Amino acid sequence: MSDITCSVTAGYVLSPDASGKVWLTYVRLNQLGVPTVTVSTTGVIAAADLITALSAKIISPDITVGAEVSDAISVTVQMQNSVGSDITGRHAFRCWLSDTEYGAETGTVPFADLTVTTGTLIKEITVDKQQYVITDGDGEAVIKVDNAGGSTDSWYLMIELQGIVTASSIITITI
Repeated sequence: MSDITCSVTAGYVLSPDASGKVWLTYVRLNQLGVPTVTVSTTGVIAAADLITALSAKIISPDITVGAEVSDAISVTVQMQNSVGSDITGRHAFRCWLSDTEYGAETGTVPFADLTVTTGTLIKEITVDKQQYVITDGDGEAVIKVDNAGGSTDSWYLMIELQGIVTASSIITITI
């Protein structure tokens, strides 16, 4: 709580309300004439400290689509804070393949498999289309889209974390 001190025009009294609070509205301040008000900044959090404290709480995935190798592409999901720095710790997210950016689950599964190669698969919601994943301790998960034996196709990997959806760049596997 801040301390407020002021010089009051003679003859005017500030009275507390039923809660014992004095409300300094612009009307009351105008009635005081030209008061001098001093507010203590004891315990106030500096903006830089607040940004640092909150940056670790605001998490988003950084999604990197790798190069195609043997008709498969690995997609790396690295958790980052609000200032773009990688963060460690285990983070759960839901992911799915989509035919369009920010779209619904695809109707076309990769011919071979959709697997978690780094991190932990908690649950496969829809076989080879949608999964619930936990990152490893470094805050990273790698999802492999394997279309070996299939035909040329493209998808986006959608990541839902804390109710926010992020789309990868396009994942095109050329057969």
